[in-house]
Amino acid sequence: MERIFSFFLSLVLAASCAACGSPTNSDAAPLPENGAGSSAVSGSDQSSGVQNTPEGNTGAETGGRVLVAYFSATGTTRDVAETLAQSLNADLFEILPAQPYTAADLDYNSDCRANAEQQDKIARPAIASGCVVENWASYDVVLLGHPIWWGIPPKIMRTFAESYDWSGKTVAGFCTSGGSAYSNTGLPELTEGAVWLEGRRFSGAVSPDDIAGWAEDLHLHAADAQAADQLQVSFNGHTYTAALADNTSAAAFAALLAENGGSLTIQAHDYGGFEKVGGLPASLPQNDEPIDAAAGDLILYQGNNIVLYYSTNSWTFTRLGRLEGDLSTLEADLGEGNVEITYSLAG
Repeated sequence: MERIFSFFLSLVLAASCAACGSPTNSDAAPLPENGAGSSAVSGSDQSSGVQNTPEGNTGAETGGRVLVAYFSATGTTRDVAETLAQSLNADLFEILPAQPYTAADLDYNSDCRANAEQQDKIARPAIASGCVVENWASYDVVLLGHPIWWGIPPKIMRTFAESYDWSGKTVAGFCTSGGSAYSNTGLPELTEGAVWLEGRRFSGAVSPDDIAGWAEDLHLHAADAQAADQLQVSFNGHTYTAALADNTSAAAFAALLAENGGSLTIQAHDYGGFEKVGGLPASLPQNDEPIDAAAGDLILYQGNNIVLYYSTNSWTFTRLGRLEGDLSTLEADLGEGNVEITYSLAG
């Protein structure tokens, strides 16, 4: 199940593989498109590794909340990253190596530098001096891109991961590869406190619709819902106000509502004599913990069910929020049996 902005992707991707991997992979790297060892991107400063945004994009619409950070040795991953950043109006950051990779460094048929790094468990290739994400704390969502070398991300991605505090961030990984599957091996354990969404591999044959589908499945629609902290919950002619929880699950739920015009109507059924439960149209991120639920609690169960409690129950699940105000008539207002519940963004 996976986890928060409305994407309008108009894109054309051309891609060949950017990997120095196993000889069985079809993603072996050719000469980098900008010359041997080049890792340049239009508008970037390799000497400083400064933050970049697509032309005409200041990131203002997202308030700097979304960052697309990527490493690209041959330009293939860069193409995907630039398209995602432009479509999301997100900030773009290129992870530049202190020692750029040459064509020889990427020649997997030899004892090349990339092969040696990938086979060294403790390798941490240095990032260029000054290549630092400014205002890192302001980003809630990071899309992390890289090629696949020897079936896993290049080791410089571990260097990047160890350089920042990932607490409270949502991370969606993407990679480019001609044959290897998606992998974020070695990264989640170095990003403690982050919630990882399901990643995606892009090949040279990827279509704009495929990328748009992946983006939509992430439910990263916070541009419309990022300020939402309250809901209106309506049923049987009654309307309650609910405060959203402070977690990625609640943010994803608010984003899902924004994606559906600001509200969703759920057909809920009674369960156990203590809750009304109904299925969601998409799975949301889970932040499960042991909870003693009480009347008025909004709970996410198994990632794709929303539960409104009118009595008590204890279990391990995710808190989405809680109804506010006088709840003395909640059970009676919900009624017996099935009920149609509408969840709406407040304001």
